[in-house]
Amino acid sequence: MVKATSSGLRLARQHTQICPRSRAARKGLQLAAKRLARAWEPRDESLVVKWVPENLRLAPSLAAKKGPIDLDRYPWWKEPLACVDDINVEEIVLISPTQIGKTTVLYSIALAEGHLRPSPMLVVGPDRDFMRPVRDTLYEMAEESPALRERVPPQRLRNRHWVDLGGARLYLGYCGNTQSI
Repeated sequence: MVKATSSGLRLARQHTQICPRSRAARKGLQLAAKRLARAWEPRDESLVVKWVPENLRLAPSLAAKKGPIDLDRYPWWKEPLACVDDINVEEIVLISPTQIGKTTVLYSIALAEGHLRPSPMLVVGPDRDFMRPVRDTLYEMAEESPALRERVPPQRLRNRHWVDLGGARLYLGYCGNTQSI
């Protein structure tokens, strides 16, 4: 029970069980308890690892073969994708040779997060010329993917400052542009 005092709010302990008077309040508390219990349950598999092969399609400019992203062909990318969902991971560092799909994985993470947890994001590159093909490839992958296709705005509504995915915006930042970073 919360009591208002002259010094502010004070939490008072009760020895009785919390029993709201209205049926709606009880249902609300039960729903909140269920959601809280579900939040602490262990996850079977990473949402991103599961979502990427099911929903993303490679852009024609990114790969010779169009179609879904095959994580069975590149099993080493499952762990970095799984780290995206791990709340204990603060930073992901990729050290790898060339031409094994790093760019595709980075684009996949950005698009998956834009769909699964829409929020503003920042994609940073060295300059504006570098960011143009990044923007175009992100839009191509989104257009090829059934889950994202309807969120992509028409060509005339796109700009060079962000990639718009409906509820998510991927802002494009680069050195020399203080407004973008």
